[in-house]
Amino acid sequence: MGLLSKLFGDNKEAAQAAKDILGGIFGEAAQKAAEENREPSSRAQQEENVWNMPDENAFTKVPAGPSGESWGPVMPAEMNQFNSGNTWWEYFEEIFASDFPQYRVEKEAANAKRNIYTFYNGAEKVLVIELMSQSCDSKKLRERCQASGLPYLRFYYDHEGWWNTRSYVVRRMNDQISWS
Repeated sequence: MGLLSKLFGDNKEAAQAAKDILGGIFGEAAQKAAEENREPSSRAQQEENVWNMPDENAFTKVPAGPSGESWGPVMPAEMNQFNSGNTWWEYFEEIFASDFPQYRVEKEAANAKRNIYTFYNGAEKVLVIELMSQSCDSKKLRERCQASGLPYLRFYYDHEGWWNTRSYVVRRMNDQISWS
């Protein structure tokens, strides 16, 4: 008996929905592994997927809280980092491109756990966004931006219960850019 059968029993509709979500998040190999109750085959695949893995409550869809609320023990029904089907950086980059096309964005991959995005309006820097693991303790960029008066945002992509819903990310970005 596979993992999904154990979780959902005879509820084939719920099991199929979970398979669809797993397929979107982890790809076919991880979906098949979940069905067979085993881990994905490659170590690299496991390491890549760990940042996108929701907890066991993530498949219980409930209405999102008040607009912009993007945290809690249950995955909101709204588009978010974990149900988008993308890696953490692809999810944010898609928002940047579709919701803020008027800005030129430069990306710097600081290291495997951190990406920095600088937004420009013409030649003027208007916002710096840092996507990082909660285990990263870098403060230098934030302090530099604060000292120069440049708006700065930080999003943790692996903090349990922080979903980074699309509306939350867009609202925070709009709030910062409007002040620049």
